[in-house]
Amino acid sequence: MTALAGLVRFERGGASDPSDGLLLERMLERMLDGPPDERRVLASSGASFARGRRLAGLRAVASTAEAPTMRAAPDVLVIADARIDRLEGVDAELAHARHGDESVDEAAIRLAYERWGEDCARHLRGDFAFALFDARQRRLLFACDPLAARQLVVHRDARGVRFASEEWALFADPTLRPEPNLEALARALDWLSTDDRATLYRGVELLAPGHTLVVDAKGSRLFPHWTAPLRVRDAREGDEALAARLAVALAAATSARIRRATGVGVTLSGGLDSSSVACVAEHERRRLGAPTRPVVALHFGYGDLDCDETRFSRAVVERWSLESLEVDALGLGEATSLARASRPGMPLYYPGAYAFDVLLEAAATRGLDTILTGEGGDLLLSSTPFDHAEPFARGEVLRTLRRLVKPPTSPAAWRRAAHHTVQQLIPWSLRAKLRPFRRLSPSPVLTPRWHAAVEAQRLERELYWEAQPLDDRRARTMLQGLHESGQQRGVATLSYFARRRGVALAHPFLDGELVAWLATVPLEQRHAPLQRKPKPILRRALRELLPARVYRRTDSAEYSSFNRASLVGRDRPAVPRPTRLLALGLVRPDLEWCPSSEDRQAQRRMLEVAAVEAWLRQLEP
Repeated sequence: MTALAGLVRFERGGASDPSDGLLLERMLERMLDGPPDERRVLASSGASFARGRRLAGLRAVASTAEAPTMRAAPDVLVIADARIDRLEGVDAELAHARHGDESVDEAAIRLAYERWGEDCARHLRGDFAFALFDARQRRLLFACDPLAARQLVVHRDARGVRFASEEWALFADPTLRPEPNLEALARALDWLSTDDRATLYRGVELLAPGHTLVVDAKGSRLFPHWTAPLRVRDAREGDEALAARLAVALAAATSARIRRATGVGVTLSGGLDSSSVACVAEHERRRLGAPTRPVVALHFGYGDLDCDETRFSRAVVERWSLESLEVDALGLGEATSLARASRPGMPLYYPGAYAFDVLLEAAATRGLDTILTGEGGDLLLSSTPFDHAEPFARGEVLRTLRRLVKPPTSPAAWRRAAHHTVQQLIPWSLRAKLRPFRRLSPSPVLTPRWHAAVEAQRLERELYWEAQPLDDRRARTMLQGLHESGQQRGVATLSYFARRRGVALAHPFLDGELVAWLATVPLEQRHAPLQRKPKPILRRALRELLPARVYRRTDSAEYSSFNRASLVGRDRPAVPRPTRLLALGLVRPDLEWCPSSEDRQAQRRMLEVAAVEAWLRQLEP
């Protein structure tokens, strides 16, 4: 993937600083773990932009510490990490529109700006994150795609604006000091995603999905350039017709992401989402005739753990005669250790995402330059509490509880399921009115002060989404999950490792047009919550492509056993108590510290506490 970096000075008449070139080079090196194999550096009227990337399979060389050559830019300067699939109305102009070493995607963005101005991102189709500077109007514009498959982070102060593809790159500037964003850390500790712009660093914001940010000497404006349809379809189509349309939409999203590739891999867990992407990718590759090499299945084996899905991934490999690359996830050692998360710039610790780096490294050595994932499939097609609240309200109590809780069940599990389902029937606006009269249950992790703050933020965000004019609550919940920081954090972590390995990540389920269409499909057709087999619309759409073993599958993997083995497994050092979190007053002094607990809820809490504690160590001098 591509690394972007830049700074724009609005003070002193916008004069560039002679050291800007070196600063941009240091920013790129932080994001690529060494000097870029390819770079583009431009300057214009106080704006300095850089784009760099690693090439798959090449090793980084030592930095020369010399300032890169900065080219004079045209009046409209564009730097982008993008794959523009379509530009409404001006596709024919692209062949003659490129300036110098400008990429075809950057040329498309510049043409869109020249035609539609600040509204240009509304007319782009594809995955993109870009920065644009209009020297004539001294205007800086940022935008990213509807689901933030490509991301940008921004820091603003009195001196100007800095941006990059990753937060840590911003602190290559010695005048900036990394400080923790306590509000964001508290939300992370509570597994709450409520803000689609917050990062773990104070003063650094993530560009919101589907939004455009405009900055000039007068201030800033943030506005959406993508919105989902407001209503579901009135005319009910048959299940088969909808499944056929989903098959076409997923094929289009996948083919757009492999068309330019020379070697394609798919992270194939064996679950329905990743298996669907793998089958569609190979089917589309054969139809297009490019790339010429078969898709490579990238798979983790988990030995005797209950999360191992090797038999399902091998069924996909055999069905399509794919090449296969399998890695033993239990033998990765330091790659998945908590100690690695304390190194400067590392993303928040999660064992599966850290293991992903090893898979990407192996893929790059095989010459793969594009890796597809099933990211986003669960949020689009899996159940939410609303799915169960609707039949519960119709009196189908026992069927709802049986679907919610896998047998065997305990009375406590049934009570939790019933409570969780009934809660969804109470509007958040009513909860807000009742809040002064309701006692807040204590958090097992956060102090009372921070727990109250997080709950207030949760209420504020839920009220925002409840006010959106979507008449389907399942669609609203789906879009909320896709837009908020938990989803974005996962994509950002995978992109962090892909950038350093010189490969591009692509997520067909995060295609804006696919998501917008699925939001219009009625709930009972998009996901039938009381059916035994989840995601029926996806199964129908791909029944001719999926192997029978995957098509008939009714269960899904749960990775808590691997997380526990990675955190406290054999030959792992003891997980230290969260002294930094205690010093900041974020976690309870009487926190029950049990990283080795086999209880899934306790294990999940301990993993997040350990991850945030390790991340805080990065900030120590």
